[in-house]
Amino acid sequence: MQKLKSQAGNTAVIVLVILLVLAIVAGAYYFFYLNDPTEESSSTDTATTSDSSSDSSTTSEVPVDPSNPVDELIVNDSEDSDEVAEEINSLEVIYDGSSFSPRTLEISAGETVTFTNNSNRNMWVASDPHPIHTAFSAFDSKGNLDSYSFTFDSAGEYEYHNHSGSSHTGTIIVN
Repeated sequence: MQKLKSQAGNTAVIVLVILLVLAIVAGAYYFFYLNDPTEESSSTDTATTSDSSSDSSTTSEVPVDPSNPVDELIVNDSEDSDEVAEEINSLEVIYDGSSFSPRTLEISAGETVTFTNNSNRNMWVASDPHPIHTAFSAFDSKGNLDSYSFTFDSAGEYEYHNHSGSSHTGTIIVN
């Protein structure tokens, strides 16, 4: 009888040690891979841009990343000017190792989006679905890069992800 109590006690200790190790591993996984202390609120800031270079004035809202210094689209609004202003038609999406910012970017057809990796993790930008990238196969960096630029010529909604971290996603809306 005493031997039976001793074996039951040892089994209970082993089970407790296993549960403790599992809890520590789960906590470490959450802390290092799921917890993002840099992630801010999910609200999206927008900036209004206007284009008066054509006969009719157009105003649109563009998501703005407060940490991105390129948060303004400048257009030549002087109709009397003989100088040809260089068009600014490049927008930036920043990858911080856990997400893209802005997650949704609305642009006009013909604009170029540059995806910049500001982390020490790999960034391979590609269209959905993962892992085959067939929704828009031309939109694929074909490998891990520090920076990738792509010009969206056709209107549509293009969902993308980081092939090296497929839960990190975003959307480009082209008007």
